[in-house]
Amino acid sequence: MKIHPKTNEFLEGIEAMSQYIEEEKGVEIQYFAKDEEKLVDFEAEKPIRRLMQKFPALEEITVHPPLSGYDIELLLYKNKDLIYSELKQLIDLANEYGIKINIIYHTEFIMKKHKLTTLEDIKEIAEFLKGTKVTIFLENLFMMRERYSCTVLDLCEQIDSPNIRACIDICHIYCQAKIWHEPMKEFIKKYLDKEKCKKYVAHIHFSSTINDDGYIDRKTHGRKHETSEKLFEDANILCEYGMTAKDINWVTEVSEEDYVLRPDQISEIVGLKKYRESLA
Repeated sequence: MKIHPKTNEFLEGIEAMSQYIEEEKGVEIQYFAKDEEKLVDFEAEKPIRRLMQKFPALEEITVHPPLSGYDIELLLYKNKDLIYSELKQLIDLANEYGIKINIIYHTEFIMKKHKLTTLEDIKEIAEFLKGTKVTIFLENLFMMRERYSCTVLDLCEQIDSPNIRACIDICHIYCQAKIWHEPMKEFIKKYLDKEKCKKYVAHIHFSSTINDDGYIDRKTHGRKHETSEKLFEDANILCEYGMTAKDINWVTEVSEEDYVLRPDQISEIVGLKKYRESLA
C-alpha cells in the first residue's frame, strides 16, 4: 500500500506534509468549482506543475475535480469533448514529467442506468487512454440506490480496462450503511465483492466516520481516527476485501480545522504507516 497525502489546488498543507509526500512519491489534489453554473471552470495544470517543481521525484498525482457537477454521466451528457480535452492535457503532462496521473470521477447512476446510457461512451474513453500513463478512478458515493453491489466495481468489470479503475471511499460505505439502517460490517458483505476489489480497486479514500454516521451529521464525515485501534479496525476491513496490493493508493482524505498545518491528516498518515509496518 502507498500512502498518499491530500492537498488542494492552492497546495495548502504541503509544507507540513512534505516529508510524507517525498517518502511516498504521490499526492492527491482537490480542486474547487469557481462557478456553480459552469462546467468549464476546472484547470488541472498549474498545481501539477507547482508540485513537480517542488517535488521532482514524484511518481504519481491524482486529480480530484470539483465535488459538484463532475459526475461522469453529467459530463458525457453535457459536453463529451470536455472529458477528452481534460484527459489529453493530463496525458501530455504525464508524458512530460514521466509520471502517472489519475483523475477521479463520481457517478450517481446505478449500473442499470449506465448500461442504458453511458457504458459504450466510457468504453470508448478507456480505448482512448489505452497505453497512456493516465487512469480514471470511478469513486463510490453515498446517497446511492445501491444495496447489493457497488456500481463502480461493476462498471470496472464491464469495461475491463487497466485505465479505468475504482476508488473506494470507506466513509461513503459507512454512510450507505447508515442510510440502509444496517451495521457497516453487515452492509459491506453485500456491497463489496472481494474478487472485484482485488482486481479493480486502485485508490482508497481513508478516514474515520464518527459515531458510524457520516451522513446525518456532516461533521462526522471524513474525520481523523481518534484511536489507533479504530484506524487499524477500518484498515483491516478494507484489507479483508482484498485491498492489500502494494500498488494501491491509500489517500488520507480528512476534514479538519487547520488546512495549513494539517495535524489531523498527519495523524492519519502516521497511523497508516504503523498499520503498513504491521503487515510486513
